[in-house]
Amino acid sequence: MDAAAFNHELDAHLARSGRVDRDTFERLLQAHQYGTATPMQWLEGKLRLLHKRLSSGQALWLYQPCSGACLECHTETDFMGWAGQYFPEAKVDQPRGMS
Repeated sequence: MDAAAFNHELDAHLARSGRVDRDTFERLLQAHQYGTATPMQWLEGKLRLLHKRLSSGQALWLYQPCSGACLECHTETDFMGWAGQYFPEAKVDQPRGMS
């Protein structure tokens, strides 16, 4: 599968299920650790997609590396805490360069 098809499939999965499993979490973490503009924009796009789902009243299931489990998330506070803990440089609420 090429990168564009994978990205589209991942977006559809996140929008539909709201589930960040271990493999997805690791991909997000790799983008964060790489730290350059394009991977960070990709990461921020995924986080904003999850944020949009949560804002529409749908739950998220977010992987927790310390326990290996996905915890259900219903609040913006919990989501932003999770995102801030694992992806502290990522901007969830607005695209980069728009501050």
